[in-house]
Formats: sequence, structure tokens, C-alpha cells
Amino acid sequence: MEAILKRGENIYLIGIGGMGMATLAEMTKAAGLKVLGSDANIKSANVSRLVASGIKVYESQVVGRLKRLKPDLVVYSSAIQTDNNELKEARALGIKTLSRFELLLAIIKNHKYIAVAGTHGKTSTTSLIAYLAQKNNLKAYTYLGGKDDCLKNPKIDSKTSFVIETDESDCSFLLARPNLAVITNIDRDHLIAYGNKFANLKKAFQQFANQSHKIILCWEDKNVRQLSQTLPRTACLSYGFDRKADLHAQDIKFLAKGTKAKLYYKGQFIGELNSPLLGTKYLLNTLGAILAARQMGVNFNLSLKALKNYTLPHRRCEILLATDRVILVDDHADHPTEVKATLEALKTFQRRLVIIYEPHRFTRMSSLGSDLVGSAFSLANVIITVNLCPAGEVPIKGINGKVVNKWIKKFNPQKPVYYVADWHKVPQFLKKKLQPGDVVACLGPGTIAGLASLLRESLR
Repeated sequence: MEAILKRGENIYLIGIGGMGMATLAEMTKAAGLKVLGSDANIKSANVSRLVASGIKVYESQVVGRLKRLKPDLVVYSSAIQTDNNELKEARALGIKTLSRFELLLAIIKNHKYIAVAGTHGKTSTTSLIAYLAQKNNLKAYTYLGGKDDCLKNPKIDSKTSFVIETDESDCSFLLARPNLAVITNIDRDHLIAYGNKFANLKKAFQQFANQSHKIILCWEDKNVRQLSQTLPRTACLSYGFDRKADLHAQDIKFLAKGTKAKLYYKGQFIGELNSPLLGTKYLLNTLGAILAARQMGVNFNLSLKALKNYTLPHRRCEILLATDRVILVDDHADHPTEVKATLEALKTFQRRLVIIYEPHRFTRMSSLGSDLVGSAFSLANVIITVNLCPAGEVPIKGINGKVVNKWIKKFNPQKPVYYVADWHKVPQFLKKKLQPGDVVACLGPGTIAGLASLLRESLR
């Protein structure tokens, strides 16, 4: 641990109830530090979990609180703006401040760690790697941006290794110097942090790879393949469906109950994968995890055996209800690439797909535009969109929920496309549209996260 972190110090997290911050709060406590913080939504599930573990959480951000509490360090996430009252007060008082990722790296500084980067698939890939390590009795502590019932983190001591999910949205992943890096893909997103230039984002991933001791790359992503050409061959391993990839899958069968495939490593057959996960996206993430786990000392046979019982983190193609009448799915997908991949996975059910989508972030919708957003829903049968979730961003003229709905209508002229501004009204609206056997999927990382639970109660 860096000198800035001393056992027993008080660490104050602004916005402690956010998914990444709540996970970091638990990790900080496990590292022997005292944790407290504040959040605007003190009744959230994350806050309730933290309070139950003995972490003090104050409601909202109040001026004067830090002067009274005198924490040793104040931590903020990228969701906290520079004009935040508590952040301004901390700096005025001369209290040291760190970003979320800076604190994370300070905790793991003297440990070996694997860092997972990419525009999509980071949470599930991180979870899969950690699951394979933990199932094979390795002391791997996991930091990821989601809740995962499959994982049980060990106590943190000198022998603990870490598997962490990075964040490219605020460039913070460039602070990492991992022993092993996994890059899942490079896509057009969060471009505002890179001068609105995709080329700058690709350069950032290049820098991240150069800072990593060894790199595992997804061969199916063209931008990652291009990146691989600039790296020493001895530092890289790859995974995918192409036989050029070090670990590749053949004879793939996507079924309603999961995925089957034959796996080959450097041309040699290593076994058959029987995974409960659906679709191409999760098969690729699984391949990356198997390869990363092998670098940790987990052999292929042990990984293939363990994967039969794996379940994804919450809101990653999470099936909340499954009956003959309806299958209800909750999924984090926001970007068109993720939406398309989720719909592809759900098509394995061979049922009508009813999709409820919450557009996320003005900047994301603006930078992607109508073509990419509209075409992502080609596999859906019925599409319902709700108002755009700003995620704290300033509105952009001409970008809103209705506009996104028009984009989708334009590219799906033969399909029923509806707009229900308030997602709380979707359950009532949906009753008139559902047919027996439908798959209903709620997509988006924002406020729509609560819709699936509402629907589960009404659909039961």
C-alpha cells in the first residue's frame, strides 16, 4: 500500500452507493481501513448492504460535514462533478482527494493483478476470471462494476492477488500497470473523454497495452487485432473463433439452455465447453477468462468443469422469470453493439422478443447517431423505448428520448415501435401488447434497472 494509505485511517467516499463505489468501499474496508461516505439515495440496495456491513453512510452531500468528521482521505467517482459541495470543501480544507480508480490502485499496489479493459464485456469477463480462480482455491479478490453472487472475496493479505475491471470512460485505466491485461474489444463510446475522436480512444488502448506485462486479446474484434500488430508477439495471447487465435472455439452450438463448443489451444484439442451462458458475446468472454485463468495456474480441464455451474453478475442477461407464458430478462446493455449482442443471445429461445430500452447519456446517443442506434434492434419483434437517462450529463439540443425512438422507428418500419416516456408506466402498457410465450427484456444501465423487478411482480 502507498504511504497515503495507513491501516485504520478514515476514508470518505462521495457517492458511496454507486455500484463501483460500493464495491470499492467494501474492498477498502477489507484492506483494514475505516470507511464512511455519503449518497443522495440512502435507501438504495447498495447503501443498505454497506450499512449492514458496518459502514456509516450519510444522506446527500452537506457542507460542513467534512470539517466535523476530519477524514484522512476523500474519494470521488467520475460521476461526481468538480462543483460538488463536499469535493470543494475537502479541497478547501486541504484534505487529500483521490479518484475511485486511484484509491483502487493504491490498495493493490504491492499485489499481482489482472486488469480487464474494453468497451463491452468487462464486468462479465472479470467475474468469469475471478470465478475460475476462486473455484480452484486461488486467493483472488475481485473488483467489478456489478453485483455477483458467484464470487466470495477472500481476506486481503500479502498473498492476495486481484482481478479488476477498469474504466476507459474517464481515462483512468491508463493509470494501471497490470501483470496481465485482457482487452475484450474497442468500440466507439465515451468519446467525449478523448476529444470526440475514436483515434484517440484507440491510442489510449495502445498505451494501456504497452503498460501491461502480458496481454490477452480478443481476436474477433478488428480494432483489437490492429492493436496486436504493434505489440511484441511474445507478450500476447489471443482468443476467438479464428484458428489463428491461440485459444479458439469450433463446432459451436448456441442453445436455449446455453452454449456448447470444442476448444483448441495452439492447434491442440483441450476439451468441450458446456456453458449455461447464451450467445456469442458471452462465449468470447468465457474464452478470454479461460485463457487468463490459465496464466494464473488454472488448467483447462478445471476451468471447463467449473464453468458448468457459473452464473453471470446481476443485470447481465439475467433471467428473472421463466415460464411457458413469458421469459423476463434484465440486462445492462446500452451501447448498440451490446444491444445487438443481447438480442442475438435471446434469439436462441426462438420466441418473440419484446424489448424495453432506456437510452443512456446525451453524449453517447449524440456521438453514435441514428444509424447505429436504430439498426441495433433488427432482431426485436416489438420495441418500447422510454425517456433518455442523462446520467448527470447536461442536455444536448436535439437529443432526447423521443428522438431516439424516431431513429429506431426509421430502421424498423415494419415493426411496432412505441414510446412510453415514464418507465413506471410500462407494466400497464405492456399488458395490452404481450402474447403467450414472449421474451421480455429490459435494456439499459440507468434508472430502468428497477423496471424488471416491477414487471416480475405484474407478470407473475
